[in-house]
This record gives sequence, C-alpha cells and structure tokens, in this order.
Amino acid sequence: MLRANTLAEGACYRDLRTRKWVAICILEQCYRICEGASLLRRLDDLAAIDFNNFTNRDNEARFRLHDLIISLDPPVLDAVRIATCFENLFKARLLLRGYIIHQIDKKALSSSYKYLADEQQARPIKISEIKHAEGLQRRTHDYAFQSLSSFTLTYSRLVTQEAYKTQLRLPPKLFKSLADIVDNRNNLHYLISANAVYTRSFIVDLLYIRRSFNRFVVRTNNALVKELQMHDISLKQEI
Repeated sequence: MLRANTLAEGACYRDLRTRKWVAICILEQCYRICEGASLLRRLDDLAAIDFNNFTNRDNEARFRLHDLIISLDPPVLDAVRIATCFENLFKARLLLRGYIIHQIDKKALSSSYKYLADEQQARPIKISEIKHAEGLQRRTHDYAFQSLSSFTLTYSRLVTQEAYKTQLRLPPKLFKSLADIVDNRNNLHYLISANAVYTRSFIVDLLYIRRSFNRFVVRTNNALVKELQMHDISLKQEI
C-alpha cells in the first residue's frame, strides 16, 4: 500500500507537477551517486593510455599505469555506483512518461487489478490503469494505492523486457555498455578479488556511459529544474 499524500510513497502518481518534482529528486540522487565514481573521474587519464603500444619494457609507462590503477576505488564499488545511478535513471524516465515504477503487490491482490500484476511482468503499467482499476479517478489526494508495494521494479526487468526498453527511449548501445558494469555489481556476494581488467573496449564503453550520464541525467535534471522554476542550486554540472 502506498499513500498518495506522502512523497516517499505514492505522491509521484498524484499529478504531473509532483511527478516531475519526484523525478528531479531521483536524478539528484543519481548524480550524487555517480559523480563519485572514480572510473568516471579518472576516465580521461585511462583513455589517454596507449594500450596498443604499451610494453613491459616501458617502465615509466608501467609505473604511471600502476599509480593510476591504485588510485581508483575498488572496481565493485564503482560498479555499484554506476549501475545504481542508471537503474534509477530508468525509473525516473518511466515515471515521467506516466508509468508506475513500483511493483504491484501480489500479496494484496484484488480481482480488479490482478491482471495488471501479471501484465507488469512483461510491460510497464500506466498510472491511469492503476487508478482506473482501483477506482481512484477522483481528484482528492487523501487515498492510498492498495495495489502497489514499496518495492520498485528491478534492473533486470527494466533491461530484459523489450516493452520496458522501448518506453525508456534510450539508445540500445547504452544497455550494452552497461552490461559488464552490472555484471561486476552482481558479484557483490563473493568479494574474493579486487582485480579488474581495463581494456580499450571497456574504456570506450565507459566513455559512452559518461556521455549518457551527462545527456540523460544532468541535462534532464537541469531542464526540469528550469521548467519548475526551482532554485539554481539544483542545477548540475556535467562530468
């Protein structure tokens, strides 16, 4: 159950302006999480390494690379930051397009919206569909969504179901570039090694991820802040 008069619960489904305000809050957290990723902060230094000409005989280059690598945070920590950032970006984009980002509660199913719980496995559910199923077409904000749980959609559902990816309206290359990062994040259950492999293709993916962060997190946030005439402190700088 999510109360529609509480920002931390279901207020994001109340009206368009509140939805945009909540999206800004999500993007703000995306920014704070991902801004600290050492892989993105030191990415230009990594990209400057000429892997094609790098040899073990070039001791100076080896020492520079070693100093750079040890200055980075543990790979799994950066993976968590980047994956969490983009997972929440996906949810903000769905919310702005009028879809629910919370899971329909299977433990409190009513026959009026049971079919939506099943369909949510394969496609995003519109806010209007939930309101109609629950009979919440009135304008009052003093109600609760009986159908929605406090849990939001999982990353895997957002990126593996084509109907979700279509509504996210993001380049297919972004999902591909994030794949290795997310795999690293998913290894949290077995932190036996802090080693990482930095290849040219991995760095190319990181460059694309950083450009996507600036485009879809920073610029979207700033456009919404200006639209809602919020204080300039909410504006973000690209990284």
